[in-house]
This record gives sequence, C-alpha cells and structure tokens, in this order.
Amino acid sequence: MKIAFLGNHIPPFSTESELDWTLEQLGHSVVKLQEGQATTAEVLVAGLQSDLFLFVHTHGWQTLGSMSLEEVLEVFRNRKIPSAGFHLDRYVGLRISDQREDRVGKHPFWKCQFVFTADGGNPEFFKSRNVNHFWLPPGVAKRHCFIGTPKDEYRCDLAFVGAKFYHPEYNFREQLVTWLEQQKQWDVKIWGWGPRG
Repeated sequence: MKIAFLGNHIPPFSTESELDWTLEQLGHSVVKLQEGQATTAEVLVAGLQSDLFLFVHTHGWQTLGSMSLEEVLEVFRNRKIPSAGFHLDRYVGLRISDQREDRVGKHPFWKCQFVFTADGGNPEFFKSRNVNHFWLPPGVAKRHCFIGTPKDEYRCDLAFVGAKFYHPEYNFREQLVTWLEQQKQWDVKIWGWGPRG
C-alpha cells in the first residue's frame, strides 16, 4: 500500500516514527507529511495518490492552506480513501491541565473515519461526539523486541521508564512511581525519558 501520513516524523522516538518503521518493514510505502509544515494542498495531493491516509495530531499544531483539513478528509471520504487517526494518550477524564476531554470531536483529527486512542471502555462518550473510536491496546514495535546485551548502568531489580507526573486527574502513575521509590527490598531505578525500546 501507499500511505500518506500526516504527523510529527522528526523525533526518533514517537508514535509516528514507530509507525513509519513498522509500516515500511511490512512493505508499505509511507509518504511522510510533517504536521505544522505541510499544507492542506500537499496533504490532499499525497492522499489522493495513496491507498490510506494516517494522521497523528500534535495539539497546537495547524495545517494551513486554502482548504481546511475537514474539507480534505471529506474529499478522501468521497474518493473512498480511508482515513485513520492514532494517538497513544488518554482523553476521557483529562480536563484540568489542558482541557483534553473537551477538545474531543472538535479538531479535524477526530473526523477521520477511524480513530484509535488509549481510551478503552468509553464507547458512548466518543459516540456522543460523533467519533468512530476504537481502543488501541498497548504495543511495542518489533525492532524493540530482541534479547539484548546487559549493560551495567541499567542493572536493577525493577525499572520504570517514563514521566512520573501525567495529569492531575489521572494520578495512578505518580502513585505507582512514588510507591516504587519507597521500596527498599529491591534495587529500583527510575528514568524519566531515558532508555527506549
């Protein structure tokens, strides 16, 4: 397949870079459209020449042009080119710091034919916002699944990799990391965004 993919392809570790690598390893051709730089005209042309349009949206970034992204998605729909949006974060219940829940259904990202997020168990919420939503179970890219060579700086009984603080209304991560920090029976190491894969 040829896939037009609008997102942030610059960082080496992102949803987009993992999807790029995976799709290309599966034999697909990926046209990488950098969100915040590509225009709606460029997205339209790439999408019309593709079998699928993918979109991973970074909040606050815009795709400018004489057409809106919603109009571009409507052209894809009329031409029978499927569109799918991915985001590995939760949205339902997160309102304090960035009003994330309130934005669901408003940005063109949510107008893709299929939208996948980490929000499991909330079908009625998304349906009420006219979003064709599916829960995306956690996964790992194949390139990170191998038997590695142990490194002394990473040796420990238990490791946590990721941010300690997430959203104030979803404090389970902070509680988990705080609990881990208090454990004395294990050698626990906590890295923010250190080791990957």
